[in-house]
Amino acid sequence: MATSSSTTLSSSGWPASDRSNRETGVTEIRGRKDNPRIIEYHASTSLKASNDGTAWCSSFVNWCVSQAWLTGTNSAAAFFVRQSDSRVTLLGGNQGDAVTGTSYGRDRVISYIMPVESAVLGTTGSEDLR
Repeated sequence: MATSSSTTLSSSGWPASDRSNRETGVTEIRGRKDNPRIIEYHASTSLKASNDGTAWCSSFVNWCVSQAWLTGTNSAAAFFVRQSDSRVTLLGGNQGDAVTGTSYGRDRVISYIMPVESAVLGTTGSEDLR
């Protein structure tokens, strides 16, 4: 069950995920042209890809983190939005070639990474969100 790109996703109060919500709807450009915003996402990583056809989920997350004046991981794939007993909703880039929220079975989540800065939210970064 995917969340449509027109859906307003809940804000975590963490600056990087707040920024990611404003990017919802950015998409790849089909054909020979590339979306300059996605190229900007790539520039925030060590990959520095020059086209929007290169996988950009990590580039998107790292760009959002850098916009919050934090250091990215070069590996995070999406932002946590919410969870239920069996599903987790993540907001990420390159989810169907767009920035959008997508729901996955919780059994598909490999790990959660909480930045040290999450202490602002009242967490220590070590909680298991599963």
